[in-house]
Amino acid sequence: MKFKSIKKGDKIAYIVTTGSSDTPMHYYSNPYNYIGSSILCYDTYGDGMTQHSPSYCASKDLLEDFLISFAIFLNDNPDEVENIDLFLGGLFECNEDQVRFFEGLKYNPDVTVYYNKSELKTSKSSKKEYDKRWEKIPSWADGTMEAVLSFMAQSYWGTLKRFACLDNIKPILNYSWYDFEKHFNIKTPSNSFSMMINSLNVIKAIWKSYRHKDYAKRSMENLKYNLEREKETQ
Repeated sequence: MKFKSIKKGDKIAYIVTTGSSDTPMHYYSNPYNYIGSSILCYDTYGDGMTQHSPSYCASKDLLEDFLISFAIFLNDNPDEVENIDLFLGGLFECNEDQVRFFEGLKYNPDVTVYYNKSELKTSKSSKKEYDKRWEKIPSWADGTMEAVLSFMAQSYWGTLKRFACLDNIKPILNYSWYDFEKHFNIKTPSNSFSMMINSLNVIKAIWKSYRHKDYAKRSMENLKYNLEREKETQ
């Protein structure tokens, strides 16, 4: 999937890929410096959408432009969502039980507590020290939104996934704001954060609309099938 850049339209265009094999190897050396493993861009040199360079990982400094460009593209081309449904699902699906569990993990220097991320359980048993399914609650665990993200984030996540995850966590934990520049180490204009959140909301709403329509389509197919079966048995 290719689309033009809104703020840098005469210089670059974006690509959203659907396979990990398309990800340049340099991404994995430091995923935090890039938007995501599926987000590439290329140079256009003012020649429309014509590709004049090899594709390369989009730097995290392009996050605002990417989100704005992506939101406008999907708004104008909603049928394209079908091709990247799993990618968008990976951004916006969030396990509230997991969020609540990680919120409750708080470091106590006087007591060693272990947690199991997959089972969402804690234990003070010293036997857990040698069980790889269990880990010690780290000293930075303080129940904040940032700590919850640190528990949830995978080492290969880029900035977009981390940003979307924070946005998913925020309403669950009743946060209204956080310091974007401090957390992501990206210098942005004063209205940039609002534009990114608005863009993310547009993308999420379009994806949810697709999921609802797809669910309605499959439900209608099942309904028609059952009606036909009922006719056959009469």
